[in-house]
Amino acid sequence: MIKFKSFLFGVIFLSGLNHVVRAVDGNYIRYGTSDSVSGWKQSSWFGSFYDSSTNWIHHESLGWLYPVDAGTDATWLYHPNWNWLWVKEAYYPWIYFNDLSSWLYFGSDSGNLSFYDYETKTWTPLVSLASKFPDVVIGKFTMSRESGILYFVKDSAISDGWRQVGEESISSASTDPLFLQGSTAFERRARLVAANYLRQLAGSSPEVLTIGGQSVSSSISVEHDTDLDQMVVTGNGVPNYTPTIMGIDITNGWNTGANGGFESLKLSENNLGASGGNNPNQVAVAEEIFRIPLNPVNNTNATDTSLGTVGVALNGIPVYNPFEDPNETAAYGRIFSGCCGHPQINGVYHYHKYPTCLRLIKDVWKSEKDKCDEIDALLVPNGHSPLIGFAVDGWPIYGPVGWKNVDNKTGVLLANSYTGANDSAGNPAYVEGSGDLDECNGLVSPTPEFPEGIYHYVMSIEADPDGTVLRYLNPHYGYDVRNTLNKHNLLPLSWTDDTAYIVALKVGFMVNGVSISGTDSFSTFVKFIEAMQATLNANAMTAIASEFKTMQIAYPYTIRKYRGTPSASGVSGVGESTTNSGGENNAQGTGIVSISPSAGSVGNTVSVTITLDANSQPPLPPASVAPSSVQVGGIALMGVVRSTTTSVTGSLAIPTGSGSGSQDVSVVFATPNGNIQLNGTGLFSFQ
Repeated sequence: MIKFKSFLFGVIFLSGLNHVVRAVDGNYIRYGTSDSVSGWKQSSWFGSFYDSSTNWIHHESLGWLYPVDAGTDATWLYHPNWNWLWVKEAYYPWIYFNDLSSWLYFGSDSGNLSFYDYETKTWTPLVSLASKFPDVVIGKFTMSRESGILYFVKDSAISDGWRQVGEESISSASTDPLFLQGSTAFERRARLVAANYLRQLAGSSPEVLTIGGQSVSSSISVEHDTDLDQMVVTGNGVPNYTPTIMGIDITNGWNTGANGGFESLKLSENNLGASGGNNPNQVAVAEEIFRIPLNPVNNTNATDTSLGTVGVALNGIPVYNPFEDPNETAAYGRIFSGCCGHPQINGVYHYHKYPTCLRLIKDVWKSEKDKCDEIDALLVPNGHSPLIGFAVDGWPIYGPVGWKNVDNKTGVLLANSYTGANDSAGNPAYVEGSGDLDECNGLVSPTPEFPEGIYHYVMSIEADPDGTVLRYLNPHYGYDVRNTLNKHNLLPLSWTDDTAYIVALKVGFMVNGVSISGTDSFSTFVKFIEAMQATLNANAMTAIASEFKTMQIAYPYTIRKYRGTPSASGVSGVGESTTNSGGENNAQGTGIVSISPSAGSVGNTVSVTITLDANSQPPLPPASVAPSSVQVGGIALMGVVRSTTTSVTGSLAIPTGSGSGSQDVSVVFATPNGNIQLNGTGLFSFQ
């Protein structure tokens, strides 16, 4: 670093058009005009800058600068992020960066203010210039659709301890972050999270969803906890795509998209047809924190996972273990969205299995055949499934196609080793060496992101005898008939309306002049799909019929046991168990006795009183604790007051256009040990 002598700073305002600012042992930064009201100056060579009269100036593009005289018309400028710069009227817009020992040209590249490096022949956006400085260590970054990615370094002089040093906006987003380019464990992993979000921004994603009447989108922050040597990922629980069943948005209710629920279409949990129920829950905005060890251990002995969070996907959504209750009932017979996720009773949206359409880039619809074909296309030399995320023990999680070892980098569907007889819970037992994966559903081998080899988990699916994806009709899946027909330009005009679409599925419809029997003619939804396939095949429409067969997940689907040592992550106190209605809960009873009145007209506002069960388990919080959320039919109550331990009142504004029918009621209390959610199924009616 160049040493500087001490200077006495002052401001001299000269008459005429040839003024100087901060004249110290010489004249520099000449300006012609000055706005005495705003304090802004205009220089013919340096552009506009603001004179703060505090020894600092603020340049219109370069930000805050601290000028020091460097001789005839030359200036040393101290920048908070770039340290010392040297400029001179005769050379500008070339600027010398002392810490880089390099001249950079300040200009515009594709409309973005950038610096050009003559030696490397590359442009670096102004907002990302800090990435070129070796002493800039990114310790935190935040990602949102509105702000793009903001990068921070630790700075004790800042109130919250973080100083922003760069950003990548939607307009400047590329597929490779300009920051986080080092080789530390944090940078290697954090770079993957940032790159995934950049791909979303470049594809006009993440999607904006409406949850509880509010417009929200996926947002994530990532921080380096140097004390615990962990990458801390915080998500808001919002998926980066629109969750759908049969092509219907079910963000605000997993079983409210169809009048009478999806069981009216003969689709229900555990393939019970119209006699069964479905998950009644809805997606909630909820902060979730995941701590990922940066130097995970490869333990000799595996440990069991607990119910709930075992990892986090790159889109900030939690990955759960295979089970939905303490009895190790596999979460196989549940109705998942088209991307293989669903919410539990407190609204936490999560994955139990390979998210077949994670949509890491943008929200583009794909048929089941498309998803299978994409996996088969990876069964070639150097083919490999994308990184899904990281487990809370630090090891990465991948999709089903991988490499067996360093000498065999041909993509194969990695086979699990749970091939033995079924246990008391109905799950196959582990047989060592019977497949490619160990008892944790993982292996050590190279991956594209870790070519040196690393232990990683695999979200496994079944393979055909020829090694390709096994395709079948899933009895627990809500096939998207609407978008499938649209793909082949055969979408009935009325089907743009959800209600008309649902009615047609029930009673039957025409495809290219051929009559298709509706679900009313069958005992289950999958039998309807099966019959439709047969009709399409018999009428020379095999291309459409082939769209429906999907991949079959292979137990244990996800992380069954930990190979490393897990950290405390996710939403504490959240497990899953099956209710009679097919939903998931925290083993805490319904909790809501009644709501009065029990009905309201669409388009009106109703004052309601909700009565809570005094004997709820866990016990109700004290009367002084207000609920964090009160909803009826997915609509948040306004003016909520908790007058007694068991009484909650508020105003319910029922939007015009809401569908009629029974609605669920939920009351949520936030506690240090996780959320307490109380539920009442079908207690209120929209009329």
